[in-house]
Amino acid sequence: MAEEKKREKVTLEKEIGKIPEMTVHSGPTNVGLEEALQQLRVSRQAYHGRSFVGNHVHKCLQPENTDLITAAISKKVQSLCPNDRDLIQKAEEIASKYNTLLKLFGACHRGINTGTFLDDSVIDKLDKDIKEYMLFYRQNFPTESVTPKQHLLQYHVIPWFRDWRASLGMMGEQGGESVHCQLNNISRDLRGYNDDLKLNIQCVKNQWILSSPSNYNKFS
Repeated sequence: MAEEKKREKVTLEKEIGKIPEMTVHSGPTNVGLEEALQQLRVSRQAYHGRSFVGNHVHKCLQPENTDLITAAISKKVQSLCPNDRDLIQKAEEIASKYNTLLKLFGACHRGINTGTFLDDSVIDKLDKDIKEYMLFYRQNFPTESVTPKQHLLQYHVIPWFRDWRASLGMMGEQGGESVHCQLNNISRDLRGYNDDLKLNIQCVKNQWILSSPSNYNKFS
C-alpha cells in the first residue's frame, strides 16, 4: 500500500506540474476587483507600485463606491463556486470587514483633507472617527503592524489641528512645491545679499507678505 501511495503521489505531482503558475494580480478575485474599479474609472498606477493617486483614493472612499468595490469579492466567489456555501460565507465576511474598514478610514480621509480651517466641533468629530478606525483595525487585523502614517493619524494629527486649525488639505505637497518655487523666484531678485542667512530670512518675509499682504509692517 505504501508503494502504491508513493506512485499516486508521483503521478499527482506530475499533473500538478503541468498546471501553469498563476501570475501576480491574475487571480479571479483580483480580476473582479479590477472590473469594479473600471466601473468607477479608477486605475492603479504601474509606476506607483500599483497604488492609487490622490483623486482615485478620494473616489474609492466614497461610501457608495466602497460598497461596489467590496461587493465584487463575494460576487466573484458566488459566480465561480455557487454551491460552496462555506467559501461564499467566508468571502462575504471578508467583504464586510473591508467595507467597514474603508468606510471608517473614509470618514478620517474626508476630515483631514478639507480645504478649510477647522473649529472645535469638526476636530472633535475627526478625533472620534480616527479612534473608531484604529480600534477596528487593531481588533480585526491583529497580525498587521501599524504603519508610520497610521501612527501619525492616531497620535499627531489632532494635536496639530488644535494648534493650527488648518486641515492637511491646506498643507499638501502641491502647496509646498508652489511655496518652494516662490522662494526660488524671490531669491533670484535678492542677489545683493551676501549673507545666506539674511537672504533666506528676507525670502521668507517677502513670501509671507505675498501670501497675505496684511502682514506688511508686522515685522519687528
